[in-house]
Amino acid sequence: MAEGQYQLASEDLEEAISRFDPVMTKKNRSTLITRVFRLVRCYLALLDGRRARCALRKLGVQFSPDEPDSSEYKTLCSRIKLLIAAEKSIEHSRSTDQNWQMAFQLIQSMEKEIMSWGPKFDLALLPGSWTCWKIESLAHLGKTVEAEEVLDQCSKADSSKVNTIKHPGMKSEYQIARAWVDLAKADLSTRVYDALRYAHPAPAGSVSIDL
Repeated sequence: MAEGQYQLASEDLEEAISRFDPVMTKKNRSTLITRVFRLVRCYLALLDGRRARCALRKLGVQFSPDEPDSSEYKTLCSRIKLLIAAEKSIEHSRSTDQNWQMAFQLIQSMEKEIMSWGPKFDLALLPGSWTCWKIESLAHLGKTVEAEEVLDQCSKADSSKVNTIKHPGMKSEYQIARAWVDLAKADLSTRVYDALRYAHPAPAGSVSIDL
């Protein structure tokens, strides 16, 4: 499914679960587990670790090791834990340490990890804030060409693949990321100009000095 479809599916599942029969019969328990697992997978496909964790907590049930759902539960828990840890580390690297190399490495590490999760992720255009974080990190590292390539992918993407246009908050993040790229390009141009100017000073005789 495309990103927009995962978003719609998560909304439908949230509503279905909210109307679920609270009487926990064996059949109801099985249905609830199936729906919650689907919801968690939707949020993982959207790279939203916190919502995935909240979704899994809706179960409120314990799994014995011999249950058929136990293995899937452990897999989802592991992915949620990894995703939330990565999100926290990236946010810390961006806002506290200003360690853009670390932020970029964390994003690259997660790109490799999520390829085994099932959904067909477009690494050029990750869901949620991830693409904006990638652009921002590239800009701060002076990799303006790579950052502009990602921006170009965002501009070309249709609304079903990227939610930066559909949601005001994401649109704002996208605009901020673009601004960082523009600043990085301006800074790079200034440094190149200064380097060329000092590397090739004008001949002494070419400058007239009035006494």
